Amino acid sequence: MKLTQLSRRAGVAALVVIGFVGAGLGSASAGSQRAVVSTAPLDFTEAQGDIEDCVGETLTVTAGEYRIVLANNVFHANAVSGAAVGDESGAIYRITGHQQDLALGGPTSAGVYTTVVTLNAIGQGGAGKFSAHFLFRMTFTPAGVPTADITKIDVRCV
Repeated sequence: MKLTQLSRRAGVAALVVIGFVGAGLGSASAGSQRAVVSTAPLDFTEAQGDIEDCVGETLTVTAGEYRIVLANNVFHANAVSGAAVGDESGAIYRITGHQQDLALGGPTSAGVYTTVVTLNAIGQGGAGKFSAHFLFRMTFTPAGVPTADITKIDVRCV
């Protein structure tokens, strides 16, 4: 698969994640709030096809979690102790990444929404490597009409 096709597919996956996670951000108050910290199982299902295109096999998660912090209109998640195994080769992969979303403004003012996502699957020895970085930013008028958006996608197979 050509890298341009891979980038388009990865971008769609990132937007699915952004939509899912970003849906709850607008309800946070503009003032200071107590941080909510939680965990979730490590899962990269949305990017599995892109990772497979890079490393040549599907991966099964064997360890890790997302550590999530939500406070003051910021969502931040880190992949912690992520590991996966190649389903065909048995190669061990280290999974790293993060996502950070920031929502500013509100229903009666102009606003901006920004998300940054990174995901890496780094194989040991001669196993393949996958690296992705996504940036998505959108601004809105006080009426909620989008006025500008920026999307940057960088996917690399090493």
